[in-house]
Amino acid sequence: MDYKSQIEAQANHLIIFRPGVQFKIKLSSKYFICLNVSQDFLIDYLELNGGKFITQGCKNQCNDYSAVSVSCNNSSTIWNMMEVIKNTELNYQQKKYIIFFILSIFPLDVDFIFFLTFFINGVGFKIRMIAKNEISKKWSLVKMAQLLYMSPGTLKKRLSNENTSYTKILLDCRMQKAAELLTIHNKNVFQTADYCGYKSVSFFITTFKKYYGTSPMLFVKRYIAENIN
Repeated sequence: MDYKSQIEAQANHLIIFRPGVQFKIKLSSKYFICLNVSQDFLIDYLELNGGKFITQGCKNQCNDYSAVSVSCNNSSTIWNMMEVIKNTELNYQQKKYIIFFILSIFPLDVDFIFFLTFFINGVGFKIRMIAKNEISKKWSLVKMAQLLYMSPGTLKKRLSNENTSYTKILLDCRMQKAAELLTIHNKNVFQTADYCGYKSVSFFITTFKKYYGTSPMLFVKRYIAENIN
């Protein structure tokens, strides 16, 4: 994988260009295809794959890179996939799976993950990535700020500018995971509370009911009723 500030578009290569950066592209082939990927797809990809890298911490966040290129051995397959996305009516999930496959060509490492973060505005999604990766951990604003290399005050201010807060993001992550565990994975309330970082089951139930407007038991019953064939 090659990170460059100026890049030559070589044959049989995949290239991701950093948004908001202007530079010249030298094409070695007249055949190329360009695909715009929405922020939503990248957020899904980062939340799925990036949490473990973010929690490692990384001071060098690829600030000088304007593009990333990688050689692609199965370029014809990737070309066909891009053609499908551009010329076929696909739903969100279908597009997401294809884009995830294309992104999987790039080696999954700290530098690449941080490069992708340039496509996402704000720090809220980074906190979600970290929290989802270790949802059972007893997180604090101070610890989260340390991982993101900023002061707690700066983190609070930046989240306020995004109309959210550390507490809200952490609650959303825990409640979304709780719903998944209760319904899809058939975990009981005690297992779910513990996995989501709640030492008190009664407090978990109260929090869940306030968040979803119903108890965990009734939430599961409603899910089953709505999904019976």
